[in-house]
Amino acid sequence: MIMITGLGRCGTSFMALLFKELGFGMGTRMHISDLNRAGMEFDVGYSINRDIFHYWQRTGKVELDLERKAPYWGCEISLRDRMLRLDNDTPPDRNEGKIEVFKDPRATWSPLIVRAWWEVRKDLKLIIMHRGFKSIIESRRKVSIDYHGIDAHFQDPKRAMRLDEFKQDFADFYTEVLSLNIPHTVLFYPNFFELGPDGVYHKILREAGVNMTKKLPDPHKGFERAWNKVYNKDKVHSFKEVSEQ
Repeated sequence: MIMITGLGRCGTSFMALLFKELGFGMGTRMHISDLNRAGMEFDVGYSINRDIFHYWQRTGKVELDLERKAPYWGCEISLRDRMLRLDNDTPPDRNEGKIEVFKDPRATWSPLIVRAWWEVRKDLKLIIMHRGFKSIIESRRKVSIDYHGIDAHFQDPKRAMRLDEFKQDFADFYTEVLSLNIPHTVLFYPNFFELGPDGVYHKILREAGVNMTKKLPDPHKGFERAWNKVYNKDKVHSFKEVSEQ
């Protein structure tokens, strides 16, 4: 199971599009929003991370084996079973196929989220997209989404855009990833584009252990072909990165 994550506005949607172009199963109900030039989030997957966070907020703990009514499943099911069944046994009425990769910035909301995943799924591999914190906030402001009227359960609690909160969230998240020794790679936006397809391919293979030989007869050429199809320099945000000083 591969999870693409990061604080958002740092290339997560690009990476998700790239993996879809490579032929990895990511579900069928995803798209890129013209409003915020982002998307590619699989709802059955991200709802797990959202629920872990909200359960922790309400109770102060994460109970992986407690069965609760879960969105999209139409029954009571535990978080553990939702994680285990995500890739091969999604809700039967969805016809999503095999899920091999999903993108979700929510994994950075609390270290409890990635800890829960690692307890259940030792096959987890992370592709972590990152960027200067001030640039993330600036990008969010440029594509601000009006959440007025949306159920609070579905809102992003991190839209307060407090710099100290972003820094603390990422520090806690990444410290947990390192302490658990979860296979991962970090790609820094927009610098990772300079690595080109070959550099990014080898970074994902070497550091995260994502092997693409089963998907691509010639992984190098296949990755480059997918990269060239997805990459559009005009979509890379035009404003200068904000100094972190």
